[in-house]
Amino acid sequence: MTQPLDQPEAGLPSARGGPAHPPSIASVSRGARILLMKLKHAYSHRARKRRATVFRRLFPDAMKQSILDLGGGDGSHIAMVVPGHRNVTIADIDRGKLDLARFRYAHKSRVLTESERLPFHDREFDIVFCSSVIEHITGPKEVVGEIRSTRVFETRATLHQHRFAEEVRRIGKSYFVQTPYKYFPIESHTSAPGFVILLPRSAQLEIWKRWPFYNHVPDFNLLTVRDMQRFFPDAEIHLESEFGFTKSIMAVRRIEDGNGVTVGTRPADG
Repeated sequence: MTQPLDQPEAGLPSARGGPAHPPSIASVSRGARILLMKLKHAYSHRARKRRATVFRRLFPDAMKQSILDLGGGDGSHIAMVVPGHRNVTIADIDRGKLDLARFRYAHKSRVLTESERLPFHDREFDIVFCSSVIEHITGPKEVVGEIRSTRVFETRATLHQHRFAEEVRRIGKSYFVQTPYKYFPIESHTSAPGFVILLPRSAQLEIWKRWPFYNHVPDFNLLTVRDMQRFFPDAEIHLESEFGFTKSIMAVRRIEDGNGVTVGTRPADG
């Protein structure tokens, strides 16, 4: 609809000399949210490209091997990591995203449920790739979103995450599991200051209800280096840094030959 000539645009001076009403707080907040989300996605894309380089260095023969992307959504992430690779299976709970993975990249797909036992045989895949998923494996979403006790949430979440890690180790001859580091100055899911995750669970839930940059069930339980060492005792631990801070943790097990596994941990605090 064409704006009348005598009606000033929002936030601009009126032709009659009086100031127009400034943009509403809601419109400014919406604009800030859109801008922040664009910056977040661009930053995330850059970080994924950097980790893809690490993956290809650690697994130089990946294009010849079977890969399972666990929690891989629409397949776009693993397609960037190993472009053109056809022996890739995407496993996810979202059927719509799996349809996209098949249509866009010709990936194989497998629908997951909330069952702790993954529907794969022992050592079925040469590589299990899992990026920014394990921190969300904390139990049924309709349950964890209502837990207000920090102790209860962390105890239950840790149990689910440990069982998930055991499944990764069971179904993959090797694996690459990445997760955001708990104490990075900016919480990666919400773009909130990192200290928020140190608050009691009840306080966090109240914050996320009102936080304009997050509208999902607060199911994540962030991990430390020691957590990943405990979950993946046969892995190397690689750290991704940003601005001098540890940003994410990668637990990696590599098969050197038909019988051996490279085992070692990079020392790190956390």
